[in-house]
Amino acid sequence: MVLKFQEHIVSDLLEDPNGGLVILSSGLSLPKLLSSFLSLHSQSTGSLLLLHSPHLSSALKSLLLSLSPSLPLSEITADLPSSNRLSLYSSNRILLLSPRILIVDLLTQKAQTSLISGLIFLNAHSLSESSTESFIVRIIKAFNKNASVYAFSDKSHSMVSGFAKTERIMKSLFIKRLHLWPRFQVNVSEELERDPPDVVDIRVPMSKYMVGIQKAIVEVMDACLKEMRKTNKVDVEDLTVENGLFKSFDEIVRRQLDPIWHTLGKKTKQLVSDLKTLRKLLDYLVRYDAVSYLKYLDTRRVSESFRSVWIFAESSYKIFDYAKKRVYRFSRSDGTKINKPSKNVSGKKRKLKEGDNNSDAAIAGTSSTSTNTGLVLEEVLEESPKWKVLREVLEEIEEERQKQASSGEPLLDVEEDNNGIVLVACKDERSCMQLEDCINNSPQKVMRDEWQKYLLSKVELREFQRPQKKKHKKTPKGYGILDGIVPVTPAQNAEASSACKQEHEALLAAASEIKRNQAKKEKDAAGEPEPQVSSRGHGKGKGKGKTKKGPSNTRQLKNKDCSKDTEVATDDRPEISVSENEGQRNEINPTIGNGVPKHIDSNNETKTDNIKRLPPVYFHALERDQPVLDVLRPSTIFVYHPDMTFVREIEVYKAENPGKKLKVYFLFYEASTEVQKFEASIRRENGAFESLIRQKSMMMIPVDQDGFCLGLNNSSEFQGSSSQNSITRKAGGRKESEKEMQVIVDMREFMSSLPNVLHLKGMRIIPVTLEVGDYVLSPLICVERKSIQDLFMSFTSGRLYHQVETMVRYYRIPVLLIEFSQDKSFSFQSASDIGDDVTPYNIISKLSLLVLHFPRLRIIWSRSLHATAEIFTSLKSNQDEPDEAKAMRVGVPSEEGFIENDVRAENYNTSAVEFLRRLPGVTDSNYRAIMEGCSANLTAPKPSLKGATTRLPLSPPLPTLHVTKKPNPNITASVSSSSASPSTGQTHWSLDSWKSKRAHQLPEYPDANELDSVLRTIGSFPPIVFAGEARKLEDKLANAALGKAFLLQGGDCAESFKEFNANNIRDTFRVLLQMGIVLTFGAQMPVITVGRMAGQFAKPRSDPFEVKDGVKLPSYRGDNINGDSFDEKSRVPDPQRLIRAYLQSVGTLNLLRAFATGGYAAMQRVSQWNLDFVRNSEQGDRYMELAQRVDEALGFMAAAGLTIDDPQMNTVDFWTSHECLHLPYEQALTREDSTTGLYYDCSAHMLWVGERTRQLDGAHVEFLRGISNPLGIKVSDKMDPTELVKLCEILNPRNKPGRLTIITRMGADSMRVKLPHLIRAVRQAGLIVTWVSDPMHGNTIKVPCGLKTRPFDAIRAELRAFFDVHEQEGSYPGGVHLEMTGQNVTECIGGSKTITFDDLNSRYHTHCDPRLNASQSLELAFAISERLRKRRLKSAKELLTDNRVN
Repeated sequence: MVLKFQEHIVSDLLEDPNGGLVILSSGLSLPKLLSSFLSLHSQSTGSLLLLHSPHLSSALKSLLLSLSPSLPLSEITADLPSSNRLSLYSSNRILLLSPRILIVDLLTQKAQTSLISGLIFLNAHSLSESSTESFIVRIIKAFNKNASVYAFSDKSHSMVSGFAKTERIMKSLFIKRLHLWPRFQVNVSEELERDPPDVVDIRVPMSKYMVGIQKAIVEVMDACLKEMRKTNKVDVEDLTVENGLFKSFDEIVRRQLDPIWHTLGKKTKQLVSDLKTLRKLLDYLVRYDAVSYLKYLDTRRVSESFRSVWIFAESSYKIFDYAKKRVYRFSRSDGTKINKPSKNVSGKKRKLKEGDNNSDAAIAGTSSTSTNTGLVLEEVLEESPKWKVLREVLEEIEEERQKQASSGEPLLDVEEDNNGIVLVACKDERSCMQLEDCINNSPQKVMRDEWQKYLLSKVELREFQRPQKKKHKKTPKGYGILDGIVPVTPAQNAEASSACKQEHEALLAAASEIKRNQAKKEKDAAGEPEPQVSSRGHGKGKGKGKTKKGPSNTRQLKNKDCSKDTEVATDDRPEISVSENEGQRNEINPTIGNGVPKHIDSNNETKTDNIKRLPPVYFHALERDQPVLDVLRPSTIFVYHPDMTFVREIEVYKAENPGKKLKVYFLFYEASTEVQKFEASIRRENGAFESLIRQKSMMMIPVDQDGFCLGLNNSSEFQGSSSQNSITRKAGGRKESEKEMQVIVDMREFMSSLPNVLHLKGMRIIPVTLEVGDYVLSPLICVERKSIQDLFMSFTSGRLYHQVETMVRYYRIPVLLIEFSQDKSFSFQSASDIGDDVTPYNIISKLSLLVLHFPRLRIIWSRSLHATAEIFTSLKSNQDEPDEAKAMRVGVPSEEGFIENDVRAENYNTSAVEFLRRLPGVTDSNYRAIMEGCSANLTAPKPSLKGATTRLPLSPPLPTLHVTKKPNPNITASVSSSSASPSTGQTHWSLDSWKSKRAHQLPEYPDANELDSVLRTIGSFPPIVFAGEARKLEDKLANAALGKAFLLQGGDCAESFKEFNANNIRDTFRVLLQMGIVLTFGAQMPVITVGRMAGQFAKPRSDPFEVKDGVKLPSYRGDNINGDSFDEKSRVPDPQRLIRAYLQSVGTLNLLRAFATGGYAAMQRVSQWNLDFVRNSEQGDRYMELAQRVDEALGFMAAAGLTIDDPQMNTVDFWTSHECLHLPYEQALTREDSTTGLYYDCSAHMLWVGERTRQLDGAHVEFLRGISNPLGIKVSDKMDPTELVKLCEILNPRNKPGRLTIITRMGADSMRVKLPHLIRAVRQAGLIVTWVSDPMHGNTIKVPCGLKTRPFDAIRAELRAFFDVHEQEGSYPGGVHLEMTGQNVTECIGGSKTITFDDLNSRYHTHCDPRLNASQSLELAFAISERLRKRRLKSAKELLTDNRVN
């Protein structure tokens, strides 16, 4: 149903063929308005282009089609061929595409402007004069004035930020009409208020501690604002507490301070950050539970304790003190309470003083944990006041419905289309899941689970704080305030420190009690005396809750009671998540449609008879921004977290369904900032519309004589290049016509605004794909443009060096353009940050070294985009125009293999050069010397290269370039004594002896001759790795088998051709480096880093065929065998893919060698390895804290005169591995080592045999027993101990340490049962192996949407079981084997960022099995590191005890 005011908006837009700008209130159903407008589009006039952000493509398309299924809607993506694009542009349909695609198509004339009838922009508030959208409109309007331009925005407050922003946007889009539709507009208000829903406003009183925290935060925020006003740098009118409640406040302050940011002191900069933190504290106070809030405060305390200003404010200690009181308190074991501060005296001491009998009013904390210090930890666990109110109202709704049903009356609020659904709208997904737990279980259990997780994390957090305490021992004031202790005198301070220590010990004791209860319940699960909620919940530590009374019987509205239950739950997961192993939870949480919220039907609950029945409840996270009202059609709505946009959506929903009985409950905290923020958001929007109305009355939009908008007044800029120049007095009344300037621009540069500004200056933009440079101004001048952020990142990754090197090679005038933002300071760093000494890590030092290395390089500094355009104009004067064809060929080998116009006249065969640079051991620093040693293309380099090569920990020095001769596969070779044993009965082995065995998981190629030809070609190629490297890895793995090292093995599930690029390789390598540092720091032992990289292509399959929609095709087996596209051609095995896999493996390993040895892996760079999307996360903060400690240790070494330039400090050993699956490929790369006579598979340093191919008499085991590489065996819970011992004896008959690594993949429960038997069998046989855990493969599940995922909790649980079993058996946990990536993917659920089932589709990139992202990998590394640290301390303690006894 289309509302009348929406019809009015559409009719107003269609009246003016030039288009218009529509600004309407947030929540007034912009998608429906757009759908109605598009349905009236006439296909006879041309194509209508809908421009949007690329990440919104699929969501927007599905939403529009759901509203109007008959829309002629098509999508243009970057993968679409040019011919298809041309046909779509001329199809007169509605086309969805990104601005970047359209601008390139316009400049390359793939899109004809005459075929475009109009443009639609949905994000008008984010546009500007220099944006790509205005560039597009300017080009189209230059050739097609009749094209309409429509722009929409529902962010009115963003349209009034800045000077005359709306008017400037309208001019840049050539729009002359502005349509304003606020909520208070007559037509809108009349229609929405004609039949309003029944609204119940429930004001829930906050607890006294919540009120105290809120008051303290507001006081601290006001104090920070007063300090900000003293700077006289910001408009005083904007600095109010009310403005500080919104996210836009940070943008307002930064926009005013950015131009002078370099002149500000550290205190002012910190104040800006502090205001953001305080706003979050206010928001989280009313959004999350008490324990989560305290945990967040602890993280802020750790990360900001010594640089934040707000922590030292007068009222800040109250925030921490009251937050603790909401969760726990301490008292003496004799029943006396610890002294607390008076409400009226803020500076009074708050210490754990002996003999003090003052006590607070009890807050019902009776569950306690005694410690040996005389303190008792009392659990308060204050519940959120809204929880009880929500439960009571839901029970009232269900009681009323039951009464109506029993009396035979028709249910007034239940209709056939919705079944009386109740919708609860929360701010975020975490709140939804926690409320779901409260309704499904009980608030007491939810709080106790959170309390458990807090205790365990608290201990871990305190461990990381210890070094900081020592470092800042001289200034204890700040830290004392954070612990809730105000030092007054030295004696009191000493007593306070003692009290803090006692508190810490009490928390440790509570955590220990939890662990003891966990261990006890795991052992006595069968004899559990308490009734079970679900017998299937044991696997995850869930479902052990006791019978409890309903919350209405144990809680008061003002939250003065707490649970009397003293049982400690066993769930120690770090986040709230739904356990997939709970049968009950699965039954009551179905998913409806695409992204519909989770549903709770309490009629399925059978916990106790005292819990009242509840109606069907759905929880919806407002941050998802989905049309949930139209999908669910609820009859009752709870606005749990008030949001203005959602309230408007409810009004529109009711207006569209006037006959529907709708009841809306608002849950506000009384006298809270929640109410203030909601009311302020309405006032802010109304104020924005009032300002827009005033601006509209004073706007001056220039139009021509035909009534078309002229756009921005840029006559002065165009005058120099316009062909219609006015006649002047120069040259006898004539002005010489100037030649049009041309600039060749790389396609990737259209993400910036510079091409738009250059076009605005009258230059012709030619978009092409450039291999060298970003802009080509002339045949001699090439420009590489860098923003400040990109400059720092390019130096860090080494990319800038390579870019400048290629520019210097091909152009006489290479230019590095460093471009600053116009609204920011024209400086790298503030004057206060510039030190006296010059370090090699300083950005100025790096630029100086770059210029010294490349003397012909020119560096240009530009203040803004417009300044860059002026600089380009100056550079192009007296220069020839660039040649598009030549610019595209630069850096690309031609058919003859030579590069034309190379200014250094090197004229090497570029194909041969590129092949040479891919070879192992060849780097950017030595490949030129190798080429100089060649007298001709067909001769080998004869002189020694010892002076040209650098130290490579991954490979030995290369004295000469040669290919080791491959042995004749037809000649049977006897295995040396180290590879076979007479006891096995298998004394003879040859390269092809595996062919006499049964081989599983091998593809069937249609052309055997082609396969043989490819294998012969690969056999003639150089080896990817060398035998000496594999032997070195074997020695290190021997240390891991003895508990003296730890193996970290990780990488992609399966490498792909599509994702092969330097950034992906670098990011995965960087995460492995970070994990290695974390593990080294915790274990205090060497970490062996092995990547599932440079060869991990093939994947085993349980079914050789795959069926989709009735079509049966061969299964996808990896990019080196067939394609993943579900069509017959892609699924046919192609032998040529093996060559591509070889070349990709060589390229990957070469890049890994460069990273490992070129300075990127230096210990001095440990703080620079953080990925951008991990940088601001909890794991990123923990990693940066650890990196700071490493930097301090390195600084101490340098100060003490110890060298830190040792190669071991600047390089890292890195090895590669993959599953030995494709035996013909592995055989082709097997070589006989010239020094030992042993055979090595030179495709990787380490190989493993999988679960599906480890048959004792199978071909894979036969092949592996004859090679001398370190080997791995994947072992599941199906492995028999006797079979494992036999397999070990076959593969390692001489029992050589480091030869065998057993990789277990069982799942947490099976691990505890099966692994001990395997360990004992191996030990009794006297075998030496390295035990490694693969927690990924045993925990793969399939979600309802069809995707595979792995719960992070299950992965952690299996690792915990792995360490527990080895501790129990007295063996060594030797390593971990993970499938992970450095990309920001959402493939495994859980983790500190709480990835849910609904998040999987957002960044699910794997084409095989789900992988951990960088944040989850780091979180896992910290957990393993903590376990290794505890194991190390325990071993040291036992050793010390033994020494004392002796």
